[in-house]
Amino acid sequence: MTRRGSTVRWLAIVVVAAAGAAAAATLVAHRGAPERSPATTSTVTAVVERRPLESTVIARASVVNVDEVQVVAPPRAEGQTSSVVTGAPLHTGSAVVPGQMLVEVNGRPIIGLALAVPLYRDIGPGASGPDVASLQAALTTLGFDAPAAEAGSFGPGSQAAVRALFESVGAEAAYVAGSEAAFRAGLVEADQAIDDALTAANRSRSEGTADPALDAAVTAAEAERDAYEATQGIELRAGEVARVDQDRSVVVGAAPGVGETVAPGSALLTVSAPQPQARVDLTDAQAAAITKESSVALSGPAFSAPCTPGALLADAVDPAQDEPATTSDIEGSGAPEDPAADGGSAGAATTAAIALTCHPAPSMDDVGSGYTATLRTPVAGPGLVVPATAVATTAEGTGFVQRAVGNGRFERVPVEIRAEDAGFVAINADALHEGDRVRVRRG
Repeated sequence: MTRRGSTVRWLAIVVVAAAGAAAAATLVAHRGAPERSPATTSTVTAVVERRPLESTVIARASVVNVDEVQVVAPPRAEGQTSSVVTGAPLHTGSAVVPGQMLVEVNGRPIIGLALAVPLYRDIGPGASGPDVASLQAALTTLGFDAPAAEAGSFGPGSQAAVRALFESVGAEAAYVAGSEAAFRAGLVEADQAIDDALTAANRSRSEGTADPALDAAVTAAEAERDAYEATQGIELRAGEVARVDQDRSVVVGAAPGVGETVAPGSALLTVSAPQPQARVDLTDAQAAAITKESSVALSGPAFSAPCTPGALLADAVDPAQDEPATTSDIEGSGAPEDPAADGGSAGAATTAAIALTCHPAPSMDDVGSGYTATLRTPVAGPGLVVPATAVATTAEGTGFVQRAVGNGRFERVPVEIRAEDAGFVAINADALHEGDRVRVRRG
């Protein structure tokens, strides 16, 4: 019995020794060889690309009318109970030129004028200011000259120019006195008062009893006549003029038909420049990152085109009125989706707007929202690009990636980081090539 037990113990020792030798041999065989992942662990890899590194932003965009102006129904005159379109409404797409009657309401025209300063008030006899100077310049451009001596002041010559403008569209200019007939009647009455005063003064003199009071009456009658003419003449009512562009404009909003009742202040026509503008809404930070090297791809339901970014506009779409565009990873990156890392604008309030120049340019039929703009801005020139999660750093601060070499094995390749943006890194690496696969860290 003792001998058999010794034999069993000896066999056990031999087996353990053999196992240890095998393990040692395996360790020696793999020392200095590429790293190998455990068979039970799946490894995520990404393809090494050769391309420029670009910052990509996907944002909402639109095609809008430029220099849009609404022509509104004027206030009702005293005694009028309603406002009715009585003639000449232009239709959508109609060309608009300065000096043209756009629409007629309650028998009064609304005329388009190329005004540098909007007409914000009624301009009556004796009025002065920049708006009067703007009116005079617009009239002169149309051939209705105001005297140079009246520059900036609405005197008799300027009033005559306004009268000629209204006559050119088959209408009568407005008068403070109510109408031209009423104004002329007032002048006749004032002239008659002067004649009566002169007759009385001359009779007194012929009788040898000159009366200073009668001479003063003549002076007063003449002053009243001058004052009447200076205050009761032609006025240009703000509601009878619409500001239009000096160049050709078009009607872009539907116009009411003749006979339709409209509320004072309601829109009658919408006029804009004939060429609409594409624009993209961004955050301030996104707008600041745009350079002359940036490119834009505009796409939408009615129009798509390559564009270049232009001037920074004064306003942006209110984010509460429209949903922001969704984000997307760069196509073909092979990296896990990460909306927060690609420069997209999802969830960010837009505070800046950039004008876009597109080729071809959009037309009036393309006006609307629902467009998407993909902006790409170069960060680094063409070279090797890998996901940022593929790059690690040694304790000494040297960057490296783990390149797949087959059969689940990886080897370290030193890399030099050129630039990083949107979750990707541009690198220099002598031992790395386009098409290689590198390990990507998770999480």
